[in-house]
Amino acid sequence: MATIIGRNAKVAISPDGITYTDIGKVTSASLSFASDMADETNNDSGGFKEEQPADSQATIELAGKHNAADTGQAALADRAFDKAKNYFRFRPYTNPGDPEYIFQGYVSDHSVDTETGAVIDLSATIVSSGTVTKQAQP
Repeated sequence: MATIIGRNAKVAISPDGITYTDIGKVTSASLSFASDMADETNNDSGGFKEEQPADSQATIELAGKHNAADTGQAALADRAFDKAKNYFRFRPYTNPGDPEYIFQGYVSDHSVDTETGAVIDLSATIVSSGTVTKQAQP
């Protein structure tokens, strides 16, 4: 596999799952998956614990530079404030046929950090609620 440049990653938000708006000025973005584990240890387990994956959740962590004019950042901040469920799309790189991940979820954390003499930073955490779809980018 070829080396992939991280600056090509895109995170987008959509109210309807059809029209997406990129969240601009992102400097880092990560998508992670976590599963709860269900215990199925029994008398035949030979003294070793047995588990299997149960409920799963996806999380997007992003950081960037705040831009008050960016409509994607504004929508992200609004969803943190009103706690409304939205669609989110994560593209680790942006070429036709490359994977993208789409899910409905919530903005669980949103922060705008200011420091004298520095550009204002933005960070956010998005958590899935329901199924995550992996598909090829158009």
